[in-house]
Amino acid sequence: MKNLKLFVILFSLIFTDLCYSQNENWNILTLQRELYSINFFTQEKAWIYAGDYSYKSNDGGLTWSNPIKTNNNIGIGYPDYIHIIDSMSGWSTQNNNILLKTTNGGNNWITVNTNLLNCKFRSVHFTNRQTGWVAGVLQNLGVIAKTTNSGVNWSIVANNIRSTFNSFQMINDRKGFSITSSDTIVFTNDQWLTWEYKKGSGQPINRVLFIDTLNGWLLGNSDYISITTDGGENWIINAAYLGNTTNLFFLNSLTGWVTSTKKRIWKSTNAGSNWFSQLFIGNNDNDLFRDIYFKNEYTGWALGSFSQLMKSTNGGSNWDDVFKNPAGSIESLDFINENIGWCSSSNGIYKTINRGYNWTVIYSASSVSSVDFLNSQTGFACSQQKILKTMNGGLNWSINTFGSNLSKITFINNNVGFSCGSNGLILKTFNSGINWQTQLSNFSGNLNDVYFTDTSNGFIAADNGKVLITSNGGVNWNIITTPGTQDFHS
Repeated sequence: MKNLKLFVILFSLIFTDLCYSQNENWNILTLQRELYSINFFTQEKAWIYAGDYSYKSNDGGLTWSNPIKTNNNIGIGYPDYIHIIDSMSGWSTQNNNILLKTTNGGNNWITVNTNLLNCKFRSVHFTNRQTGWVAGVLQNLGVIAKTTNSGVNWSIVANNIRSTFNSFQMINDRKGFSITSSDTIVFTNDQWLTWEYKKGSGQPINRVLFIDTLNGWLLGNSDYISITTDGGENWIINAAYLGNTTNLFFLNSLTGWVTSTKKRIWKSTNAGSNWFSQLFIGNNDNDLFRDIYFKNEYTGWALGSFSQLMKSTNGGSNWDDVFKNPAGSIESLDFINENIGWCSSSNGIYKTINRGYNWTVIYSASSVSSVDFLNSQTGFACSQQKILKTMNGGLNWSINTFGSNLSKITFINNNVGFSCGSNGLILKTFNSGINWQTQLSNFSGNLNDVYFTDTSNGFIAADNGKVLITSNGGVNWNIITTPGTQDFHS
């Protein structure tokens, strides 16, 4: 019987890293995806697209669904990849000659082949359900295609345009603007039968945005905004010193917002002539907001890297993290009941009080590999060469430091606990983490996980196909060599 139990344990160890359950009864609560675009089909119905997953709101953005698996990869790359026409219709480009179309308010997307070989479309814009344009690149030159029958047929109306497009918008059925990657504004007044070029300010242009036939803005790659009030005939170049900008949104001819790297949000109340900072929460240029949208002068959202959705209800003066998802790679979970739990990640320790729908950071660190709570107040974690302990639910932490990195911590009861890590390190406490004693493992590799069935019998998953076993509370450990040489992690 003993051999059978050991076989079952070893079998589980071997296949833990190789297999995982795919069960339709599981709901995804947190999602580590880049959020690309926020789109309101109506004032109440909205979607946030994150590639192969999306979030949906039916109450104007007050609440958002859990991540929803989409039937296609939506909004890959940039907000300009998506254009919503009305409450039911929308389009998405895919950086190739294939487009995606929805006719049921974003619930499903169907594939539409333009039959324009070798074209890579990056922007799409429709003026009504029937008439639309896509802009992209063909043989390293700009190309624009048009449909007049809701995407059934497409034809190229302009090609050989200098450079490739960063952004594209049609103001009406005749007038449109494209922005190239070489600091050039391309515009037409006759549905792209002919077009003209205007030189920019000397820096690449990221976005073009018109809110009506007169008022428009160009977003420069660094430190400038160009403004027009006469439909693009003349542009005023404003050196705004906003850093590396990523996107812009204007609610009306005066009030608008710009996002930039280091997760900054700027606001203007005079059409973009002056800007003031509203949010600054990033550390480097990889921290950024990809899209920003305000439904009225008070309520708006910004989509940040690492699945961050920020919301403001006072015009951007204050911002709250809506999803509050754990950032980084999630390493361990521990729940004391169906509602209250903790997780450790490469960014710290997070706590939830509502079954994992929202998480709050309670300890920030570069790497926390394991967490174990005894009750709502007392908990332990290991982070690199440290063991952390809290007596007040994570408000404060005491720290013990050791000579090797620690990978796992577990407690059998309120007093007895174990931790293991690199260089064969095994630690045991008899007094709830006040003191830790080193146990002899006779193993020099990495010990990745420790599990006890009672105060005497325990197991450790190790590197190179090894399992360590004790039957006397860790006084002695026996090394078991399994048939494989893979590293065991659980």
